[in-house]
Parts: sequence; structure tokens; C-alpha cells
Amino acid sequence: MGGDSGTLTPIATATGRAGRPTRLGYSPAAIAISRSGATAYVVNTISGTVTPVSTRTGRAGPPIGVGSYSYPLAIALAPSGHTAVVVGTFAGRVALLDTRTRRTIAQIKIGRYPVAVAIAR
Repeated sequence: MGGDSGTLTPIATATGRAGRPTRLGYSPAAIAISRSGATAYVVNTISGTVTPVSTRTGRAGPPIGVGSYSYPLAIALAPSGHTAVVVGTFAGRVALLDTRTRRTIAQIKIGRYPVAVAIAR
């Protein structure tokens, strides 16, 4: 990820070559890959969004808002792959995203300045 450049650059592990960068929101900070491997979900810290990116084409879908002033830093996908949990550090909450509809379905207050998330299987 390109931090302040707002890009995600794929790297082919078989060849060690970088692919064409994909434009994202501002300051991408974390990434989660869908169970199928078809979609990467990239957290954009300053933009307060999550951008789905096709791993096959490298094309970014419309960003998903996770709350103004939330400063999202981390993301994890539920085992089903249908829910993403995004940590909003400044907001003190997590946003639950429905990955099928690409919408925020809930905001849960969890305490001051969370920075990481994990989901048990």
C-alpha cells in the first residue's frame, strides 16, 4: 500500500514484479482478503472508508463509509466472509460492513482508541 499516495500495488509472487497501482482513498493502512481471494478490502484511514478491490482485475469498487472522524486502522473478515469488522480508532467503535451489499450495517461502541481486531473461527 502506498500510504499517502493512496494506492495499492499488487506484486506477483511468482515473478517478483509489481503490477499497476490501483487508486484508493487517502492513506490506506490495512487490508483483508476475502476467503475466495477475489476481493481485497482496503482501509483508508484519512478518508474514513473501506475500498473493495478486485484481485483479478485490480479495479476498485465504490468506497464504503465507516463513519466521519473514525480514523479506521484495522479490518478483519468474519469466517463467512459476509461481514467485515473495521476498527474506528478515534470514534472508539467498530463498524460492521455487509460485504455483499457493501454497506455499513452497524456501529458498535467499544471504548477509547482501539487499534486492532481479530475474529475467532
